Amino acid sequence: MNIHGVTTHGKIIDGATGALLEMMIEAETGKKPEPGTGDKLIEGYNNKWKKASIFLSMMGDIVKDPGYYRAPSGKIRHFNISKLTLLDGISQSAYDSILSSLTREARNFPIECSGD
Repeated sequence: MNIHGVTTHGKIIDGATGALLEMMIEAETGKKPEPGTGDKLIEGYNNKWKKASIFLSMMGDIVKDPGYYRAPSGKIRHFNISKLTLLDGISQSAYDSILSSLTREARNFPIECSGD
């Protein structure tokens, strides 16, 4: 999707929040979008691309259970999130940050290995 010259489609696929999309729009255009614009963009994507939206949501969930994804090409990506619980003293913020990164990787993995 392109709003005010800013491409947001890829960031939505990566799991960006509405607030992040709004910050991107403002940073790239110099104009603050109406509050809620980011959420509306995500809602529009989810409505237009229902199957993709469901798939991306599922990909985010597999990070925790079962912890891996086998692509149609046969490649397997392990996320090893369970090992984080073995780290003593890891803060919730650090855990959430790592989980967010792994979720983004999970959403991108099928796309990255689709040409194999």
